[in-house]
Amino acid sequence: MAAGYRSAVSEGNVRELHPTVAFRLKVAPVERDRYGLLCLRRRTVALWILVSSATGQPAQIARTAPKTVVDYLLLLPLEYFEMENVNERLALVKRRGSIVDLRKGYLFLKGDGAQRDLGLCLFKRADGSHLVAVGSNDEDDVFNGSFLHFYNLHRGKLKRASQRILPVRHNKHLIYVLPRSGKTIQVNSRRGKHSYSLKWTGDHFERRN
Repeated sequence: MAAGYRSAVSEGNVRELHPTVAFRLKVAPVERDRYGLLCLRRRTVALWILVSSATGQPAQIARTAPKTVVDYLLLLPLEYFEMENVNERLALVKRRGSIVDLRKGYLFLKGDGAQRDLGLCLFKRADGSHLVAVGSNDEDDVFNGSFLHFYNLHRGKLKRASQRILPVRHNKHLIYVLPRSGKTIQVNSRRGKHSYSLKWTGDHFERRN
């Protein structure tokens, strides 16, 4: 588990993860799991896991403007997950091998046999808004190739952005490495050979060799 995420919660800064979750944690009985993270007891889960069946998005959380990469994770459509509620998504965050860097706007969720690995990265625009990049690589060709999707925040929900934001068409046979630091997506072959990079300009991506 990433130390930054563990310390943020253990020091009581739960509101950094999401204001709605923090509010519910205050009014509901809580306990610590074996990683030292705060979690709701089974009988109180229904108080804050409110999912919209029509849109596949957490209805309660969509009302609050997202501030961290975890906030955006909770707003993602269900198509990226094998689970159907927010509590299970947060369980992925706590899974061994996952990485959460709130300061840099980077998140990597370690998958398993059913749930594929998932990366999420925030690219900041000049006006302070974010382009949200969501990607997953399939080096072993188990999930029918890699994907790289982009989202904009619109009225509290994530709306899929056009792939035309990329200067070249996405290739599901390549590996797209989202940056934990910097603004450049590295694109490699499955053997690890560098193909090209995608540099974020604050408005769009430019191809660099």
